[in-house]
Amino acid sequence: MNIQYSTAALSETAASRLAKSLVQAIRAVCENVDQPLGQLRLLSAEDKEQFRRWNSTMPPRAERCVHDLVLDKMATQPTAPAISAWDGEMTYGQLENASRQLAHRLVKLGVGPEVMVGLCMDKSKWGVVAMLAILRAGGAVVPLGVQHPLSRIQGIVNDTAAPLVLVDRSHEQRLAELTALTQLLTVDSFFDDPSTVNATTLDELCPSVRPEHVAWVIYTSGSTGTPKGVVLDHGALTTSIYHHGRRLDIQPRDRLLQFAAFTFDAAIQEIITTLSWGACICVPSEDDRVNRLTYYLTEARVTIATLTSTVAALVQPQDTPTVRTLILMGEAVQAKVVDQWIEHADIINAYGPSECCIHSTCNKVKDSSVALNIGTAIAGGTWVVNPANIGQLVPLGAPGELLIEGPLLARGYLNDPDKTAAAFVTDPTFVQELGLSPGRRMYRTGDLVRQNTDGSLTYLGRRDTQVKIRGQRVEIGEIEYYIGKQAGVHDAVVLYMRKGPLANRLVASVVLGENWAAGRHENATVQRISEEHKESAQLQLRDAQLGLSKRVMHYMVPSIWIPLAAVAVGASGKTDRLALTRWVDSLSPDEIADLTGTEEAEDADAMPATHVERQLQQAWSQVLSVPLSRIRRTSSFLSLGGDSITSMQLVVACSALGLVVTVRAILLSPSLAALALETRPVQLEDLSRALDAVVAKHAMLRARFQHTAAAGWQQWIQKELDGSYRFRAHQVADRTALAAVTRASKCSLDLACGPVFAADLIETAGMQTLHMTAHHLVIDLVSWRILLRELEDLLLQRAPLNPHALSFPRWIEQQHLLANAARANGNTKPSLPHDVPAASWDYWGLSPGQYTGADTVEVKVELDEATTNVLFGDANLPLRSEPVELMLAALFHSFAHVFPDRAVPAVFVEGHGRIADEEDDSTLAAETVGWFTTMTPLHVPISEGLPGLVDTLRHVKDRRRAVPEHGMRYFRERFLHASGPNTFAHHRPMEVLFNYMGRFQQAE
Repeated sequence: MNIQYSTAALSETAASRLAKSLVQAIRAVCENVDQPLGQLRLLSAEDKEQFRRWNSTMPPRAERCVHDLVLDKMATQPTAPAISAWDGEMTYGQLENASRQLAHRLVKLGVGPEVMVGLCMDKSKWGVVAMLAILRAGGAVVPLGVQHPLSRIQGIVNDTAAPLVLVDRSHEQRLAELTALTQLLTVDSFFDDPSTVNATTLDELCPSVRPEHVAWVIYTSGSTGTPKGVVLDHGALTTSIYHHGRRLDIQPRDRLLQFAAFTFDAAIQEIITTLSWGACICVPSEDDRVNRLTYYLTEARVTIATLTSTVAALVQPQDTPTVRTLILMGEAVQAKVVDQWIEHADIINAYGPSECCIHSTCNKVKDSSVALNIGTAIAGGTWVVNPANIGQLVPLGAPGELLIEGPLLARGYLNDPDKTAAAFVTDPTFVQELGLSPGRRMYRTGDLVRQNTDGSLTYLGRRDTQVKIRGQRVEIGEIEYYIGKQAGVHDAVVLYMRKGPLANRLVASVVLGENWAAGRHENATVQRISEEHKESAQLQLRDAQLGLSKRVMHYMVPSIWIPLAAVAVGASGKTDRLALTRWVDSLSPDEIADLTGTEEAEDADAMPATHVERQLQQAWSQVLSVPLSRIRRTSSFLSLGGDSITSMQLVVACSALGLVVTVRAILLSPSLAALALETRPVQLEDLSRALDAVVAKHAMLRARFQHTAAAGWQQWIQKELDGSYRFRAHQVADRTALAAVTRASKCSLDLACGPVFAADLIETAGMQTLHMTAHHLVIDLVSWRILLRELEDLLLQRAPLNPHALSFPRWIEQQHLLANAARANGNTKPSLPHDVPAASWDYWGLSPGQYTGADTVEVKVELDEATTNVLFGDANLPLRSEPVELMLAALFHSFAHVFPDRAVPAVFVEGHGRIADEEDDSTLAAETVGWFTTMTPLHVPISEGLPGLVDTLRHVKDRRRAVPEHGMRYFRERFLHASGPNTFAHHRPMEVLFNYMGRFQQAE
């Protein structure tokens, strides 16, 4: 036999194997003329030997628990960063402490081995803590989707008999109905209560957790309408984590993005694998995750990101320089995504059903021509069999169903032995034929692959109606089941279109009640519904769509609903899906609009009218592949086939057109016109540029501080603008969420590593809030006035910044020069016009070392409007005083009255410290940002007999105004003069500090 082949398509080895397989096939046919083709042995001896060699040995099962891997890292690197989340940071030591405290409570509530605990929380640091706590308590994590219908969550809670569901404040109200089935524990509230802290060790309470105990239950779509719970035990997960962590090359220095929903098994890799290998989890807010992923990847310094191919296509790799590895999983890899990323990061195509603990195979992609190559087994074996006869291996290079073997297989499906037996098989016929030892358990993936000569696998598709939507496994049968439960539905067929105008969308073809339907009968073809019934049918389908959305996840709701009189049926009586697919594929956009009821009357008023509406129309057309003529002012994004993934694509498309819009606004807006009102011309970039300019001008906003034993505290200025401060944009639902954003922003400040200045643009309920926070060490109240004024000038393009304004470091240098000049000139003028008594600590029964800021107590006193008006007005006329002098006089007078048995102490009056030198205006700091301050002691001796308040006011006014340079000279001499520490030793610490911040009209 001579074979001619293209060397561009086949290697010599592949061609040789193909020839041998053909010879074996011919021989099998000739020797077994009466045997059915499906039972013929087509494997060549060479193929058998190769398969035996590839799969002869399995790696040992890791006999450890999942949380033990993380505890190892907590013990060896307690100060290393474990979590960098939008709501806060945690080291490994802090994570150990928090998870132990929560685990302690869970054990008290009855959690232990084989006890399943629901988890319904937003992405946050507390979600990670909750997962670890469940594991440490011995329980199993059962993720519940925060956006899943309540009925689905109730079904899962029932199926798992979960005695407890962990929630956060955002979801406790929605899940309140679950209290009839289970108990709720609000995790963030638990940690807000100081009484919950308990130092008891878990060893005293927690039953022994063994590797065979269940660790996780992941629910996937089920063809009968009931989700299947995949049971993953500790040993299988630990085996997978060890092997795929090594193949993914996760290092302690890495920072991994936590993008996947908790209900997706990729989240286990992003969280538990990351911690098991000592790296840091980066948890974005939902707003950053769906609206500004590129921005977040850079800001969080993410080095490894796990995304679906669809989402990866939305990120421009040149804008994410820190990402060194892109892991693609959840759906078939697109060649264009490989081309997009190949020059910027290592690309790993990772494959694995939930039933095989996250990752079963992986491949480092070198070229887009092999984008669908899913690589070789990570911790086990792979077999390619005849889908109609799993005991029969197919020849090398032939398509077949993939079976996965090894110690990372799941236990099975919870409470469903029949499905478990069907999917997990032991010792198919080929095991004995190859002379392998018995007891080999394998999982039927349902995926069609082709095995290559190097042992790697090329993904081809599915053997059934299961599809992947946004990385989630979806059984088409489950969608059809629930559509069939809707009122008036006679029959339903759901298709996932691969090409044409409806590509990558779910299409529901529905036959309604008997009045309209020819129904299912032999050899029926696709029949459209009559014109007289079409409008009523479309209305009924909208109700069916709404009903379905209450039963299944949002990504399982078809975006296109077509009413039919009959579906195509073959001679077997089964739906002819191929014929129906071809028919749908043949529909023109106008026909689709007519059938679905999205076509609108030709009305000029219905077309986009404003500039923003026309820009949105253009973006919708580009993303949805819908003609401009079909996109009207009244069209909704969802009605035209949009979903959460295409809404993320729309955010990117709108950004290119100079529009800022969010995924939330896109999905909630009922029409294009309504979305236009939610869409604003780009201000995010304008604000970012303005903040850049302000931070570039004011060096203290880029300051960093470090403390060493030898040199004490030292300050330096980061020269580079990039990364010198933190700026984020958010869209939140309410003021509670807004408060969480501002708390996280404040927690982000870091004197040593930065930032010391952070800004957040927050959108809520149609309102924008700009929140800025800075460490007090680099800013004061006057500085905020400067910042606000400059930002307003830049945004309104009123005036450029003054490039010659005095910087804070330069001002500090000038103070040193002034102090040195005074010494050189022999200036002997006193810095204070009066003596200052030492603090009387004995009177309080304290010593100076006992005084700390943490011991202070805040008491608020509010003056009514009338009193305030007098204080700032008429009360100052008799002695031409200032309001601050009235307040100081009241303070001295009150102290003398309340404590008559001792002398009145000095009051240190804090000032803004921006007073220029009397002879040098260059020291004026009117446009400088920094912490300018003076703390000048004022002492007004009050003799026995308690003089009246007016006399006290006169003394206060005279002494205060006699202080040279408003206290600046005193401050320089005390802190910059060599003799200052000794001369003014009795001035610290202070007994009383007075700080009058002044009157701000708008800034506060």
